[in-house]
Amino acid sequence: MTFQGNIIHCSSGRLRFQLTSGSVAVDSMLDVFEHHAEVEAKDLKLSYNRRSKRYLATYRRSKAVERALIDTFHLIPRAKREKTVLDVRLEQQFSPIKKLESPLPIKLLTCETINFLLSKILVPPGFRPYWTLLQITPFVIRGLKSIRNKQLNADTLDGVALAAAYLSKDYATASAVAFLLRIGGILEDATQEKARESISHFFKPSCNTAWIEKEGEPKQIPYNQLACGDLVIVESGSQIPVDGRVVNGDAVVNQSSLTGEPLPVAKREGHLVYAGTALEEGRLLVKAEKVGEDTRCANIVRIIEVAEANKGELQTQAARLADKIAPITFLLSGLVLVFTKDLTKAISVLMVDYSCAIKLSAPLAVNAAMVEATGHGVLIKGGKHIENLAHVDTIVFDKTGTLTIAKPRVVDVITFGDFTRDEVLRDAACLEEHFPHPVASAIVAKAEDEKLKHDEKHSKVEYIVAHGIASNLCGKRILVGSQHFVNEDEKIDISIAKDVADSAADDGLSVLYVTIGDETAGIIIIDNPICPNAVRTVQALKNMGFDNLLMMTGDNERSARAIASKLGISQVHAQMLPDDKVDLIKSLQQQGRRIAMVGDGVNDSAAISCADVGVSLDHGADLAQQASDLVLLNGHLEGLPDIRLISELTLQRTRNNFVFIVASNTLFMAMGLFGNAPAALLAFLHNVSTVATSLSSLRPYLKDTGAGSVTKETRND
Repeated sequence: MTFQGNIIHCSSGRLRFQLTSGSVAVDSMLDVFEHHAEVEAKDLKLSYNRRSKRYLATYRRSKAVERALIDTFHLIPRAKREKTVLDVRLEQQFSPIKKLESPLPIKLLTCETINFLLSKILVPPGFRPYWTLLQITPFVIRGLKSIRNKQLNADTLDGVALAAAYLSKDYATASAVAFLLRIGGILEDATQEKARESISHFFKPSCNTAWIEKEGEPKQIPYNQLACGDLVIVESGSQIPVDGRVVNGDAVVNQSSLTGEPLPVAKREGHLVYAGTALEEGRLLVKAEKVGEDTRCANIVRIIEVAEANKGELQTQAARLADKIAPITFLLSGLVLVFTKDLTKAISVLMVDYSCAIKLSAPLAVNAAMVEATGHGVLIKGGKHIENLAHVDTIVFDKTGTLTIAKPRVVDVITFGDFTRDEVLRDAACLEEHFPHPVASAIVAKAEDEKLKHDEKHSKVEYIVAHGIASNLCGKRILVGSQHFVNEDEKIDISIAKDVADSAADDGLSVLYVTIGDETAGIIIIDNPICPNAVRTVQALKNMGFDNLLMMTGDNERSARAIASKLGISQVHAQMLPDDKVDLIKSLQQQGRRIAMVGDGVNDSAAISCADVGVSLDHGADLAQQASDLVLLNGHLEGLPDIRLISELTLQRTRNNFVFIVASNTLFMAMGLFGNAPAALLAFLHNVSTVATSLSSLRPYLKDTGAGSVTKETRND
């Protein structure tokens, strides 16, 4: 009898584990252990919990017994969490965000407070000038460095204020302000660290090792040694380390971190799974197709890493404004000193700084939006795209693969003249097998289902984007493509197929023409089922006030209008070539419209690039994804209304933060000017308001974190 399982917990003399093959009688397990283990089993006790389906082994403290237990029952220990390549990259992203040195900011705050209070009691009066100088020196040095670099910023303000207080022999104020600045720095670092951790929560792998099946036996290897083709073992409660296809097993997988799906999904043989998702229940054997830096998880990290370079106008304006405010604060402090001759009031003005909070709030609000968008199934490539989306008033959808399911199927093949059904389907599949297009795959799959062999007897296949394909077969030119391609471009008479093609189009079906020589050999009727979430998405966008929703497609007019009618879209543009799509986008922009273009194909890429906001689906062509500003993960169109709402709330939150920063700091400055608060209190109030603004920027925008959650009740701002 053989066993295989996972270690749940292991401590001195106790080992809790679970078998992957179900439960086995305790007596049987003890017999096997006693028979195979090379240690005494008399001190081993084994019990089984029917409720948790876990075993508990208790034994005298012995590494030999523990090792024998693990070896006998083939138990897989839980790997110790260590840094991976992705962890390091995540720690390096977002340059303004500094990693907090201590994992517990509470300890730092406590130490600083005790240090400050004890210094008041234990430092003799004669030594206080030297003690105070020691406390303020780091801030003064930072201020001098800023001046040397010809910068007037928050560091300069702090350094000058502390130096002025010290030189005026106001040691108590200088010491208190230095203490409060250190406290404020700790709190700000902790706040920004929270932002970094909220991002890494979605993407970083849970361990640095993985289990693979090799020669029928489980083997543990380092995470970075995984290779394509490996059979990876994923147990209940573990994170999937590769992108791949299930070859054995049944399980429930939580994909919310990557796809935005609110509920776990069932996975079985033949299904795709992704790195970074969690296996909640069951066991899978996965054949790795993408590993390490090639996985979808790693790709998301790379996109977020470069997102800071794509700052929006609000972020840029905030940074510029913050840089301009510091010199104004210096000027105001100088005027106060000149007219009042009161150094304390001048120092109080320097203690109030607008720039710090302004610089922090906008990036944190945008980063929070980007993280939350991922939870709703949308990957955003930069903050500026959030702002652009908030101003969009028109959304243009491609039809095939976007509003319709990306897996079309052949429903009929109709022939004309002396051509046979098998001949038309076989020849079409012979050409289409060279192209990874969903329609091409459907034709090839149909030929395979009907056991039609299509040997390579043609010359080079010519692919005309958004038109069709052409080649020479047995001395005759063969074409497979749209009516526009076959009839208008190639001048072949297709009138014999008109009635059948029109009837199919009226039912919302697509038609491909097959011609051999100069004759219409047949038509292939393709069904493109409407995505269930497309109807909900269109309705959600209408509920949000979008009146300008358009659909464009290379398909014929009748088929396009039949699909659009079912979706509730009234504006339809059919028989569109790639250049036509670009012209339509530009025409709408000339009318003053702000356009979002949603597509998935190579023929959509130019239009996606031309739009104010380009949106692609992750199952689409690589070129479309590269050209886009937003990627809808796992084809979740319902993420589009969600991210539109998040983008609006991001702008609203950024503006609200700005109003709060200006109002609160102006109040603090007025308190200092009128002598209602000492410099130390103003420094405290300023730091508290900065931290409060930062925490406010990190709040979730929507209450529901699942894809497709747009309702009026989900606003959290």
